Amino acid sequence: MQDHVALDDSMFRVTTALKDGRAELIGGPVDTFDTVLHRHLHVEEELTFPAFARVPAGVFAALERRVLAAAPLRGKRVLPPWLVDGLPQPDGLMPGPVRLVGRTLLEGAYRRSLTGILGPR
Repeated sequence: MQDHVALDDSMFRVTTALKDGRAELIGGPVDTFDTVLHRHLHVEEELTFPAFARVPAGVFAALERRVLAAAPLRGKRVLPPWLVDGLPQPDGLMPGPVRLVGRTLLEGAYRRSLTGILGPR
């Protein structure tokens, strides 16, 4: 819970600095966000991955379909390439047509969206 408060605060401070044209003030909040997010994800993954491993495959697939169906169109445009990003062999994880659309039509937009996040600071 404290992590979420720290993450929200650091995101707010980054947004405020950008709105005010004070890019020099971004470093501290960005560093805080990075540190807290990585710590938070590490703890969260230790708890959630074992729990997800106990969910039957059919139940998990049905839940995943519901989440994807409810996602806004904007989110659906980045989900296929994001879901397989970094996987050496994504075959079999999603239907072939979805992989094809993800690798052709959606990949470029997905990569461009990452540029602002992963680009040099």
